[in-house]
Amino acid sequence: MVISATSASHLVLRREEMKKRKKKLLVCDLALPRDVDPEIGKMEGVRLYTLDHYQKILKEGDRRVEEAQERLEPRAEELSREMMDHIHHMYRDELKAAVTTPVYHKMEETEAMIDQMDDLTDSQKKRIKKRIKSGFKALVKNSLNCADHLSEDEEKEALSVIQLLSQKEWEE
Repeated sequence: MVISATSASHLVLRREEMKKRKKKLLVCDLALPRDVDPEIGKMEGVRLYTLDHYQKILKEGDRRVEEAQERLEPRAEELSREMMDHIHHMYRDELKAAVTTPVYHKMEETEAMIDQMDDLTDSQKKRIKKRIKSGFKALVKNSLNCADHLSEDEEKEALSVIQLLSQKEWEE
């Protein structure tokens, strides 16, 4: 293997100076102007690579990258949309949990208080708990229906408000 990269203004390696080869030879001419006689590349068993050759390889690589980008761009956009939808649904799910969890806790507390009322019969307690449960479920359903129409920014804001209110409730 021969690598030439001088700053000479003339050919450093000439065809006349090269003997006929039995083994293959790779010659890399990295100089400008060229160090190696182009006729050397025509010799049997010799491969000559110049900066022009490497430039063609780089251009071909750039062309392939551009083609790949063009092919992959729609898929990348699709994946980006899918990821944003996923994040949006995560906020929506978190918002729904933030709305429903405290409501169901209050419903359970209310049912426990009703169970402790000795002046009511079991039948009365059951009817009252059924009405309370129905009211709590309607409250949650209406809240979730409203949440379905919020933008992503509105969901984030609502979630932070609910979390803030939940923290204050636990502190009190």
